[in-house]
Parts: sequence; C-alpha cells; structure tokens
Amino acid sequence: MITIRAFLLIAARRPTWHSRKAAHMAQPQGGSHRTAAMWLTSHSRNAALIVKPQCIAAQSHHTYKDHMKHYLLLTLLLAATSCHRSISKDQSPVNQEQERNDAAQETLQQEKILLLNITMVKDSTSPTGENCALYNHQIAPGKLKGSLSDDEIPPPGHLMFYFKDANGRVLATQSIVDPLTAFVEYAADDDGNMGRKQLETESEILSIRVQYQTEMTLLDVYKMNELREKQKVCTITLKLN
Repeated sequence: MITIRAFLLIAARRPTWHSRKAAHMAQPQGGSHRTAAMWLTSHSRNAALIVKPQCIAAQSHHTYKDHMKHYLLLTLLLAATSCHRSISKDQSPVNQEQERNDAAQETLQQEKILLLNITMVKDSTSPTGENCALYNHQIAPGKLKGSLSDDEIPPPGHLMFYFKDANGRVLATQSIVDPLTAFVEYAADDDGNMGRKQLETESEILSIRVQYQTEMTLLDVYKMNELREKQKVCTITLKLN
C-alpha cells in the first residue's frame, strides 16, 4: 500500500506528455528558457493572474508605434493638401493683380518720390474769378517750401506754382498749360531772370508730373468758373522725381 502511494506521488510530480511537448515547442528558435517559461505560464490554468507585465508592455508599445505612424501620415497628408490650396489661391488672378500692385507700390517707395499736396481754392479777389490761390503745401520737411506769390496773378487758364526757399526767394515756378507738356521754370540768377533747366541737387525740383485726385476732367480744372459751380476746393498731387 505504501509502495503504491509513493509511485503515485512520483508520477504526479513528473511532467506530463502535454507539458513536455509544450516546453519543447517553446524552446530554441532563438528563444530563451525565460521565454519558454513565460509562454507556459501564460497558457497555464492561472494565466490571468501570473502573466508577466513585460509581455503586456511589449504588445502595447507595438500598437502605440502603429498609431503614431498613422497619425504622422495623416498629418503629412493634411499639410500637403493645405499647401496645395495655398498655392492655388496665390495663383488666382485677383492675388496676382494684388501682388503686381504691391510690387509697383514698393518700387514707388524705393524711388523715394516726393509728394507735393496742393489745395486749390478759388480766389475771390480775382476780378475774373478764374484765378486760384494755393495754400498749405510743401515738398518734404526740411526741404523746399512753396506758396503762391501775392503780387502776381496767374493768367486766366494757367496755374502758377511758386517755390521759395526759407528766405522767401523764388526758387522755381511751374506754369501748367498742358499737363503733357508741363515744364519747370526756375530763377536763373539773382536778378530773377527765369530760365529752363533740369535741376540736379537734392533740394531742387527735377521734374513734376501732375496727377488729379478728383473726378473732374482736365478741362474743368482750367475753367475756374465751372470749377466754382461744381466744387470750390480740389487737390492736386505733384510727384517730384
């Protein structure tokens, strides 16, 4: 009786055929005894209680990497789509026109064109009502300042611009008869003799182009009587190159 019980205890402690086969399948092929033990433990009756946490971490890390790859691919796709839309928008005719205008404006600023704003008001003292007085205009701070000479009345149909220095000496005048052929006159000598010359220094006027900033026609500008009926004040911007 004692012999039979000892045999049964020894047989119970020996590994079964299924456990030996499982251990054999989990062995070599680059795996270690630790890996085999983890496999056996995870497939045992109490696997839910004793499965190794390292195994869970390895599986979770692999899934996280896959999600990150998908996220990065989606981000790159959205960025490429946004860039394509931006390029398509920039190539629209409206934006191209705006870019050309911005480039022209930038070029204008780079050339440092001086602006002379002149307010033209009807001269009520003129017997014919066709003359005008010019007020509040200057080329730039610290440079030439101009004002209409009080002792001269421009001929009918003409606008005379008198540019003076700080001492009141007339440096230049402009008589506009035709804006396309406008010229600059200047004081050629101390006696006040007038002549035409291209002025070269920074403080002198090189040329003047007239740009009307009102809705009136050029003819209306020179006909002061019609100007008086439409509006008494208009602004002329002179661009000094």
